[in-house]
Amino acid sequence: LVSPCNCKGSNEFTHLECLSKWQYQAILSQNTHPKYQTGLEKICNVCQSEFRIKQYSREKLMISFTGAEMANMIARGCLLVATEKSSKRNVELMEQYEGLEDKLRHWTKSVFLISECMTSRDGKKQSIVGVNLTQKLNEYEAKRNVRALVRLGLHPESQQFVGGPVCPDEPYILFSVRRSKLAKSDSPEKCWRVLQDDSDTGEDLSVWFIASYPHISRALSWAGAAAVESRVYWGCACWDRVQLLGEIARGGWGVATGHVDVWHQSAGQCWQSAVPRAVYAGTNDFSKFHGED
Repeated sequence: LVSPCNCKGSNEFTHLECLSKWQYQAILSQNTHPKYQTGLEKICNVCQSEFRIKQYSREKLMISFTGAEMANMIARGCLLVATEKSSKRNVELMEQYEGLEDKLRHWTKSVFLISECMTSRDGKKQSIVGVNLTQKLNEYEAKRNVRALVRLGLHPESQQFVGGPVCPDEPYILFSVRRSKLAKSDSPEKCWRVLQDDSDTGEDLSVWFIASYPHISRALSWAGAAAVESRVYWGCACWDRVQLLGEIARGGWGVATGHVDVWHQSAGQCWQSAVPRAVYAGTNDFSKFHGED
């Protein structure tokens, strides 16, 4: 028997095994999004004190479902690939409920290129940022943005995409360069290489990511004559790392290594080609609990 919290009397002691089962089920039962989590596995719902004994943490439990290899693939330059099953379910929901299309289209037959992984100052949290490679902006919306493209120093006919639901009016830029033509090897501030194949493949192209107006013109100037093409992604998607691990464990996403060939594919081809080469979490207690195995 253990005394895990500040309860007294008949509630003071419990079996360690029972506490472990409670904390395990409490984690499984909660939403993957931190906004909707209650911390039920950490706090006694009777005395409201924090448990002195924590048999499970959400992060470690999700990694046990995904495997460490998949968890390590959540990195800049990797792809998040919507699973066939989750996409099929989203399509059915959008057909059934008209109001859901704006919310679910971002996560349906989509491929997000992870462009940023930002760790908090205390090192306890990590935010994952990605842009959707599969949703090309419609012609009407693209024309409305021509002036914005010119202000950014981009060609008015540059391809434009819906990058995600977060900050939908903010431009996130992916641009390709010929490595052999780059005059300077050191990239400017806030500019990262996200796609590049090994040199033995013979592919001379690499793809870079840049965000925020002040840094875009500087990055394009750095690329100079080596620049091949720039694409604009309006908005992005953001996840807490543990949240994303949960979505992968639940069966919503697969993960794939990013290659330059993704850049050459059309928006429609991108998801179809990524699905078979992505890796997925197998059936586990989390996917079973949420009926997504």
